[in-house]
Amino acid sequence: MPHPYHMSVFFFRLLLLSSLSLTGTSLLAQSPLSLDEALARGLENNFGIRVADEQIDVAGLQNTWGLAGRWPTLDFNGSGSFFRTGNPAAFSPGRQNISGSLNLNWVLFDGFRVQATKTQLDLLEAQSGGNAAIVVENTLQAIILGYYNVLVAEAQAEVLDEVLRTSKDRLAYQRFRQDLGAAGSFEVLQFRTAVITDSVNLINQQLNVRNAYRTLNLLMGEDEDAPFYLTDSLPVAFPAYDWDILSDRLVSDNRSLRNQYLNIELRRQDSRLARAAYYPTFAISTGGTYTLGSALLRNNDPATQAETPVITRSFGAFDYTAGFSLTFNLFDGGNRSQRVQIAEANEHIAQLQREELELSLRQELRTQWDNYAVRRDLLALQTENVGYTRTQLEVAGERFRSGLISSLDYRDIQVQHLTTELSRLQALWSLKEAETELIRLTGGLVRQETE
Repeated sequence: MPHPYHMSVFFFRLLLLSSLSLTGTSLLAQSPLSLDEALARGLENNFGIRVADEQIDVAGLQNTWGLAGRWPTLDFNGSGSFFRTGNPAAFSPGRQNISGSLNLNWVLFDGFRVQATKTQLDLLEAQSGGNAAIVVENTLQAIILGYYNVLVAEAQAEVLDEVLRTSKDRLAYQRFRQDLGAAGSFEVLQFRTAVITDSVNLINQQLNVRNAYRTLNLLMGEDEDAPFYLTDSLPVAFPAYDWDILSDRLVSDNRSLRNQYLNIELRRQDSRLARAAYYPTFAISTGGTYTLGSALLRNNDPATQAETPVITRSFGAFDYTAGFSLTFNLFDGGNRSQRVQIAEANEHIAQLQREELELSLRQELRTQWDNYAVRRDLLALQTENVGYTRTQLEVAGERFRSGLISSLDYRDIQVQHLTTELSRLQALWSLKEAETELIRLTGGLVRQETE
């Protein structure tokens, strides 16, 4: 079985390598990163946002009066032909011609379908913007939480490092007492075990810090090991939020609700398009064709027939046409009425979905608001408790040096203080998570970013 001293040396070396790795990364990381800079990098590099921006561009390109059907169509057609016959009795042994034509067709009225279609295109473009806003909102929330996750992980590592340093000091003190004959090997082994345990905890936490940085880099669209160090600090104060203000902002600014309003308008335009079938369609058309050609004809003049049996005649002609059409569907087996009923039913469904979504979001907002208030109180209690356990640890250290408590008692108090410190940091993280969700639900993330 390995000697405890060799085990402690092994863990010290492992901790030293881990610390050097983390320190080396920090030394190479010459780029400070604030939360605002992290958000800016995410908005610029995040793949989901870049895809959403492209979708907005596509929706904008599709939103034209031409695609809605307002403008006429103008077509050009060209043709040519060449003909020869071997029939000696044919009056015309051959002919050739070339022609070109222009045709214009314009639907002047189709039951207001053009206006409804253009309104739909406007709404689809706005909906693309709303979908992009949700992507931006989710990305901002993830980056904010990722940033504070790194800060909390680093703070937890600092707490564990402080505990480890204290354990090392106590181990050195016990060895000194052992050399003087005032302490036995049991106390020394106790603190060696504590040092090893604290070393393992710190090594694992340093790994968590590196993984938290990698997650943040991924959210920002950076390389996984891009060197940054965070310049912002963990918040020390959290404001109280008024429920009535949050409730009003939910209805007016929540991105999902605003998109649902657009969906209702789209369904309303579907109903308008379905009712357009009850109106007539009036269209005009005009066109012109120019033909240029020549033909071979038999020479029926007896005086010249012998010398010129076939003569060539050239010609050119311009033809034009103009007209209009009026189409009015009188009966189609009830299909128009059925389509209108379906469209109106879909519009009503969209209304119900909006009401359901608003009710669900309001309930979620109430839950998050309650969570925020409770976690705010819990953080205050945890912070107060940390002060008590720190004082208790200091008193325990003095009593331990005086021989009034054992090493086991001191370790119990030390672990209690460590647990309290980590619980406070976890409470702070949970509170920040609840606050960020409150702001997201009320549309504040995108609103703050655009202001």
